Amino acid sequence: MPLVPVSTTYTASAIDLLDVELSCLACGARSKASVLTTAYATVMGGPLGIDSKENSEHAANLAESGLGTEAKSLALLARCPRCGARDAGEIRRSWIHHGIIGAFLGALSGFVGFPFSALLGVPVWLPAAILFPLVTLLYTWRKVRERCARADRFVERKSSVDDPGTPYRATGET
Repeated sequence: MPLVPVSTTYTASAIDLLDVELSCLACGARSKASVLTTAYATVMGGPLGIDSKENSEHAANLAESGLGTEAKSLALLARCPRCGARDAGEIRRSWIHHGIIGAFLGALSGFVGFPFSALLGVPVWLPAAILFPLVTLLYTWRKVRERCARADRFVERKSSVDDPGTPYRATGET
């Protein structure tokens, strides 16, 4: 019996260099930045690829519309050229976003550890109690660090709005 696809997934990505104006909450420095941004979008289609052209165009439009939000988020994670601080609210949002994914992976690793409890002669809850927080924290910490490093790499501060002649880089160099 042949298999009939239930639905088709359409994925699109968009890449652009966007200009963003930023203001540091820690020291009040204002600057303009160019951000190399990538955004992705996925759309579930109908059975047998019906409306494939419309769905692929819709995915492309969603990816392009997400560029501005991603650029602002990435720019807020880059270090301030004056004081070196990152936006605390954006760091918190990254920790929450990646923490939810990390918690799922941590719970999964805890369930995987159950069979080993009998082999090791430890209580059934012990592998989950150790693996869940460990995997959650390590995954979240790694992803937030990667995102901050990506922000420092792909955000270039053009100049200070207060002093237009001063060039800035996202790494904190003046």
